[in-house]
Amino acid sequence: MRIHIIKEEENYLIYLPDLLKFFKANESTAQLAELISSGKSFNEVLQVFPDIEHSIYESFYNQFQTNKENTPNFDISTDEFNKYLPRLVIHISNSCNLKCKYCYAQGGNYLSEKGNISLEMLDKILDSFFTIFEKIDVINLFGGEPTLNVPAIERVAKYIAENKKDTRLGMITNGTLINDKLASLIAEHDINVTFSVDEKNMHDILRPCVDNSGSYDRIKKSFEKLRAVSNQPSQVEVVYTKEHVNHGISISDVIKQIQEEFGQLPVHLTPVSTDDLTYKLENEESFMKSVDDVFTDDKLSAEADYSFTSRIISTLRNKQPTTNICAGGFGTISVSVKGDIYPCFYLNDQKELKITDVNKQLEEVKEMVSKARLNYYKKNERNSGKCSTCFANTVCYGCLGVNYFSTGDLYETPEFHCNLVKGSLEKILLNLAKSG
Repeated sequence: MRIHIIKEEENYLIYLPDLLKFFKANESTAQLAELISSGKSFNEVLQVFPDIEHSIYESFYNQFQTNKENTPNFDISTDEFNKYLPRLVIHISNSCNLKCKYCYAQGGNYLSEKGNISLEMLDKILDSFFTIFEKIDVINLFGGEPTLNVPAIERVAKYIAENKKDTRLGMITNGTLINDKLASLIAEHDINVTFSVDEKNMHDILRPCVDNSGSYDRIKKSFEKLRAVSNQPSQVEVVYTKEHVNHGISISDVIKQIQEEFGQLPVHLTPVSTDDLTYKLENEESFMKSVDDVFTDDKLSAEADYSFTSRIISTLRNKQPTTNICAGGFGTISVSVKGDIYPCFYLNDQKELKITDVNKQLEEVKEMVSKARLNYYKKNERNSGKCSTCFANTVCYGCLGVNYFSTGDLYETPEFHCNLVKGSLEKILLNLAKSG
């Protein structure tokens, strides 16, 4: 029976992590809740609260019982686990026309040579994975910059259509190279597109072209071209850095400016992952402030505009607890330009983490992928170490890649992320309590 007490001035909030429930309280109620949640009997509670009625004790006790219906959506106990893959990421290009200052992928090529995936390799990947899995929810095309390989985009789109696969196709792009042909292709095949962009004043500083020219105006033209024939892009992705802080640009400033330029799109904004002190954030203060901002700014919505808060709120509302640090390795599988298989796109070309490759015999590939998925699921469950007792562990979303490059261990979450999630959750709960 876990509880977490949040105190703000004279007000108390009781949060039940296992039930994803919370309620307001006064000091006495909070103290009573702590006693009962720690397993104190009615007689023991009477020693502190001599006037308490047994019905009150029982009411609290019953509230703290875990609801067995709160089970995760992803269940490995059934045979469906081996037949179903939520997301397949295919790297179709190891080249990029930008040179973002904080790029974790060494300019898009990771640890390989620059270049595009061959159509023959692409066919082998698609044939292999659609043989191994009866259902793949989403195929994401990744890079480098995927729009440097339009034939590959077209090939995957036609493969899904011609083989009548119930699979959605997505792509993350820097948005600088979308021409009429690509825009029509995206519209025809209903490709879900995410633009990687930055706040207007910061964009050309942090995300210049390889020739050092600006890329922002090109993105705006691509956006208009794409919007003329489709409802894409559907989301904008932003990396927040120390440079934003130095320029006095808050997270809410970024969200509002992007939505002014690109419409009311959801913004997926994440802290930069780098060891470069020029860009690495010194603390979580900007993200803590952003939670209050999206709740109090009438131009923003904590449940629609800002994915960092909307994801946690959705988990609370739907009562669907997270059970793993990250879906990498079991919910997501990534394949490199060469056909090497990794647990996620972030870990591409980290040879020690390679699962297998599609050039091997299909049965061997299937066996290796199946073993790896089960292993990744079990190893990053939140049932050991500091995650097992953390009050935020039922809403927390982490990243194996960030863990790996920050701590050297896939399952060791950096302190920055832990503080970020715990502090943000408390602020979200306080704001929800005020508004509800």
